[in-house]
Amino acid sequence: MEDKERDIQLKISTTGLRDWTGDKAKHYNRAESTPYKALDELFKHYQVDDHDVMVDFGAGRGRTSFYVNDRFGIPVTGVELHEQTFDELIINEQHYLKGKSLQFSNLYFEFGYAQKYQIRPEENIFYFFNPFSTAIFRSVIKNIVKSLENVPRPADVILYYPEDDFQQYMENQTPFRRVQTIRLPWEDQNKKKFIVYHYEPTLDE
Repeated sequence: MEDKERDIQLKISTTGLRDWTGDKAKHYNRAESTPYKALDELFKHYQVDDHDVMVDFGAGRGRTSFYVNDRFGIPVTGVELHEQTFDELIINEQHYLKGKSLQFSNLYFEFGYAQKYQIRPEENIFYFFNPFSTAIFRSVIKNIVKSLENVPRPADVILYYPEDDFQQYMENQTPFRRVQTIRLPWEDQNKKKFIVYHYEPTLDE
């Protein structure tokens, strides 16, 4: 089933690309949704529990956020900076809720810079599909680590189509450890995969 058909099932519209213009184009990558087929493959191998809470950084039009919320029912917050894309994200939310006959849900969307997002103590899954530069990624991860140190809890960072710089930073300069590599069997490109990094609090935290 193609992405547009899956969108129709969720009453949302998340296909298509959008490039940044101006100065922000130096630091932010184009909006592009993770393919549904790839998300299906990820969650064949990655377990989500009822108590999990996810943050989707660079949420775009919200495909990953809506997919996870629809499939697992867990709270998801999407963070998006592009104003036009965020407007479309909110329209998608309205259609998604209407399709489920809901007035409210445990989906939350925030407009703003990812590095300024305040990590909440219950959040424990953090998803990235190359939304921005390595410098911004490092800043966001530092915020996540600080939250995990302040409120010790296991947590995962999931990278899709991971940049080499992102991997090197996660593996050499953070307390996360690589626990899963989920490849897409239909893809020849080595980069088209998911990498899961796990944080486990130490006993003295």
